[in-house]
Amino acid sequence: LSTNFGASWSGVSAELGDSLVLCLAVKDSNLFAGTVSGIFLSTDNGKSWTGVNNGLTNTYVLSIVINGNNIFAGTANGVFWSSNDGSSWTGVNTGLTYTSINALATSGVNLFAGTYGGGVFRSTNNGTNWQPINTGLTDQTIFSLSLTDSLLYAGSDSSGVFRIALSSLTGINELSEPNLHVSIYPNPANTTLTIQTSLSEHPVSISLFNLLGQNISQIQPPVSSSYSVDVGDLSKGVY
Repeated sequence: LSTNFGASWSGVSAELGDSLVLCLAVKDSNLFAGTVSGIFLSTDNGKSWTGVNNGLTNTYVLSIVINGNNIFAGTANGVFWSSNDGSSWTGVNTGLTYTSINALATSGVNLFAGTYGGGVFRSTNNGTNWQPINTGLTDQTIFSLSLTDSLLYAGSDSSGVFRIALSSLTGINELSEPNLHVSIYPNPANTTLTIQTSLSEHPVSISLFNLLGQNISQIQPPVSSSYSVDVGDLSKGVY
């Protein structure tokens, strides 16, 4: 940690032990560290760390990027998605024919993955589907990605740096904003709420608000079109 633009540094990783830290990402007050032993979260500028690996089937984490409330982790065996605090992860790998993910980059609806041996893949729907974008890429082992407003750069294994104009990617796997339809029943609820949505192929997070507008519960369930939410420990009423 440095608080003076790098003039001096102090270690803030004692609780990580000898885990090799491969990547870092920040969302609000949450600091995420990707290591060879999984993902760790600190909410106090690195003074303490907690493992957040629920649903993560591979703990060799090489890259983490954040776009809004969406957090993506690139591992040695695929891309995983979580929302907000990383408390639960879901694999999002349909179309990824190479799943050793060295690098991730994101901007707007675009999510890019640099792979070991398979070049660069692009998703425009939070990883639900992927397509390769490798025209002109003569080295398909990619170790780093970087974005400007108009260009994507890819650092390769042995052939230097490549770039592609984002404007040339229009039409590939484009996502129009899905029409969201939600039904919730029974509401008022006593023990269980059933939530049905039209987003059966999209990762979602579910937040419950009471009539005062207070957010009292949040979950990140596996992808489905119907969710059952246990409200037995909450006050009976409308949510």
